[in-house]
Amino acid sequence: MPPQRLTVLSSLMTPGLTTCAHDGCARHACRGNNLQYEWARRPAGAAGGSQQGSSGRTGCLMVELEHHKTARFKWEPLRLTIPRELSASIVQFARHARPVLLRLAEDEVPCPFLLVSKSGVPYDENSVTISNAWMDLQKRHHAPWRPFSARLFRLIHATMAHQEVVDAVVADGRLDEEAAAMGNSRRVLEKHYVRNRAPALAEAAIQRTQQWRQQ
Repeated sequence: MPPQRLTVLSSLMTPGLTTCAHDGCARHACRGNNLQYEWARRPAGAAGGSQQGSSGRTGCLMVELEHHKTARFKWEPLRLTIPRELSASIVQFARHARPVLLRLAEDEVPCPFLLVSKSGVPYDENSVTISNAWMDLQKRHHAPWRPFSARLFRLIHATMAHQEVVDAVVADGRLDEEAAAMGNSRRVLEKHYVRNRAPALAEAAIQRTQQWRQQ
């Protein structure tokens, strides 16, 4: 999963749900912390599209967070596109593994949350509970790295991202040169010509952490 706070992940709903299940939420039309399938519009005449154009799933999920740490200062949802491979794993878990776990709980009330414990019970906002599960998961499945906490995962992610930016400073001027070669400014190049920029950045961030694990 993305390196979000565990309190956020514990309230993440299954793909497709947009009715807030956050305890005590009084916001009108709040969509909660949800997962949606990302759609992309195919231009007219493109392969698989009609003459008028069409739309289809990209294979990626998009996280939309209405409840997060900074929401108390500014009610603005955070959005993140999850890479295709990770999105596929989440969908597989939601469709096949999660229903089996829910049957263990024998709870007649439908559970809207994506992540549940090995006994089929959803995690509450007590980060200690889900943090222990995070550590236990690495141990039980014999992770090829020394088990580390979710907090350390976030620190590693931030540190490596910062280092990557530092390393790129020297080569940063190349984008200006590439834009000039096209007769554009760098801003226009990034905004109008670079395709799938957000998914690519998200995928690079997750792969960066995966590379660290394998060291």
